[in-house]
Amino acid sequence: MLSRHFQVIGVDSRMQGRSGGDPSSLSYGQMAADVEELLKFLKAPPALILGFSDGGIVGLLLAIRAPDRVRALAVSGANIQQDEAAIPTEGLEQMRSVVEDPASSAQEKALYRLMLDEPNLSFEQLTQGVRCPALIMAGDRDFIKIDHTVKIFQAIPGAELAIFPQSDHFFFADKPEPFNQMVVEFFLRH
Repeated sequence: MLSRHFQVIGVDSRMQGRSGGDPSSLSYGQMAADVEELLKFLKAPPALILGFSDGGIVGLLLAIRAPDRVRALAVSGANIQQDEAAIPTEGLEQMRSVVEDPASSAQEKALYRLMLDEPNLSFEQLTQGVRCPALIMAGDRDFIKIDHTVKIFQAIPGAELAIFPQSDHFFFADKPEPFNQMVVEFFLRH
C-alpha cells in the first residue's frame, strides 16, 4: 500500500534481515548513522521515515541527529529507555535469558544485548530534538508499555498518537490494512 503513494526504500539494519555486522559494535546510534549515510548517498530529499520496534528507535535517533534528513516520522513499538519503565520485567528477563543461553546464536545474543543496553534517550532529548511531524503508534497489548509510548508522544511537540485496540507489538503485520491506512494518511498530510 505504501508503494502506491511513495517511493519505498527498505533498509535492513545491521544484523537484522539479511544484513551482517559485527556483534561487538552494534548500536542504535550506528544504525541511525547508516540510514543517514544512505540518504546522503542517494541524494534523497528529506524522507518520510517509518520504523517498527528497533527501526522506530533508529527513526527517533535519526530525527534528532539529522533533522534535515527527516520530513516526517512514524514509529511503532519504539522505546527510548531499556528499563522497567518501558519494558515489563518478564520481557527484560526473557531477553537476559537469550543472552545467557549458550544455545543462542551470536546474532541473537547481540540483538538482545543491544535491547538490554540501549537506547538511552531522555524525554527532554525528544522534546528538544524531534522537530518534524511525528506519529507515535503501539498496540494496546504491545511489548513496550503503553505509559512509555504515551510519554514519548507527549515529549514530542505536535506529535500524534495511535493506540491500536486488541493488538500486540506486531500489529503492523497482523493488521496491515488499518496500520497502513493510518501511516499513508499521516504521510500524505506531511
